[in-house]
Amino acid sequence: LVYRYDLYDREPWYALVLAAVLGALGMRLVGAIELESMAHIESRTVLAALAAVHEELARLVLVFLLAFVLGTHFNDPMDGIVYGSTVGLGMALEESYYTISLLPEPPAYLLPVELVRLLGHLIMGGIVGFAVGLRRAGISRWKHKLFVCALTATLMHFLWDVLALSADDGVLSGAQTFAAISVILFGMIFYGSLVVAGSKLSKTMFAPSSQASLWGWPFTVLFEKRKQS
Repeated sequence: LVYRYDLYDREPWYALVLAAVLGALGMRLVGAIELESMAHIESRTVLAALAAVHEELARLVLVFLLAFVLGTHFNDPMDGIVYGSTVGLGMALEESYYTISLLPEPPAYLLPVELVRLLGHLIMGGIVGFAVGLRRAGISRWKHKLFVCALTATLMHFLWDVLALSADDGVLSGAQTFAAISVILFGMIFYGSLVVAGSKLSKTMFAPSSQASLWGWPFTVLFEKRKQS
């Protein structure tokens, strides 16, 4: 899905592989810092705040690094979302691998938990990276948008970690589940709005006459029915 969003100036596959690998390596480093913090800090709220700040800052640094290393490839308003999402995916895979390696026997709820982890990191990575793409494309006020996006992703991450750390034996209560779903839904809506905005800017810059659209199936079927009616 993330690769599909990049409709008008696609990124090479090896650049996306590099982004995922850097994300995994970054998560390993940040994870070591977080484990060290857990040995000295008992407050779950403080730990959640540290994890949110460390991981979102790492994502932002890695996206800026990719923008520098990839040069002319990183030139699109959508590139910040694509590379940020891929960095987030790499971080999620590393975190999942570490978490699963500690389990003597996978619990029944493991699959949905890990899918949410992948989705959450992907979304937050795309949000953090969005403004970096604006900067590379020469869009004005990118610094303001960077602050808003970084703050949004960090707050989302903080709230999610607070809920995760407060769960009894890894299982959320009904209220906690509702709160967690609300955080993810907000993130999906915010992320989606950035994808739409980035895609419009990208189309204007690279392919103003292109017929390619974000709204694939089943939306194309619905739009066609509306036209016929």
